Amino acid sequence: MRQPHEIELTKIKYDEPIGLIFDVDELLFDNQNEILAAYAALLKNRSIEPAGDERYPGRDLFEIIANLKDKYHLAESVEELVRERREVYLGNLRASRSGPCAGVREVFHFLEANRGKINVRVAYTTSSERAFTEIVMKKIFSHIGLGRYASDPEAFFYHDAGRPASTCWQAGLKKKPDPMLYELTIGKLKLPPAQCLAFEDSLSGFQAAYQAGANIFVVPRPRGRAEFDHLEFNQVYEGRVCKLAAINDVLPFMNKVFSRKGGDNEQR
Repeated sequence: MRQPHEIELTKIKYDEPIGLIFDVDELLFDNQNEILAAYAALLKNRSIEPAGDERYPGRDLFEIIANLKDKYHLAESVEELVRERREVYLGNLRASRSGPCAGVREVFHFLEANRGKINVRVAYTTSSERAFTEIVMKKIFSHIGLGRYASDPEAFFYHDAGRPASTCWQAGLKKKPDPMLYELTIGKLKLPPAQCLAFEDSLSGFQAAYQAGANIFVVPRPRGRAEFDHLEFNQVYEGRVCKLAAINDVLPFMNKVFSRKGGDNEQR
């Protein structure tokens, strides 16, 4: 694994604006337990005790629910099960005592301290719907000492012409690994895909960002659960992908590359 100061993403032009696009679940916020508990509750509500090592595989929510339906012969439709899981998960998030993933505080404070000084545009892209993301963002900003953004997270993320660029999933959009969410966000940032850096923790997110044309920082999930150890990134995707041990390992790279006067972001 390359060290942060050795990172070289050869497809990026460092003298032009750069987009930073963050995944949310299990990259910015450690909600792994709440996610797993929502699926487990779905089964327990039907008197099914899930195995202790049940990981609920699938590329997205609908595929995971379809797999559970087939595996446990559930009578309800996938759509009904998805709606039930939604309400359980919302309750789990509201009651959660979880917080940001390791390193998020440092990265967000760096971005806040350098607002208007670095040549970046910042957004997040998630397969979760906005109702979930609003809860998560409020908890993140409250935990890291940037509480003024808890009620208006979009005010933290800076982008072109003051227009929000972040994208949450909603009906009619395709979830990751489809590149649609990334393509929408990159379009809102008004940058070429090759000028964007995506931070991802999952294989589906990696595939979505890569297909959209972005460069990628791969970050292991909380508690060291990494989906990417089997890939030789620098060989297979040389120049576009780097793996980090934690999200704040990107800070030496940011300081080296982005600490330039005359960025295109204005103080708000």
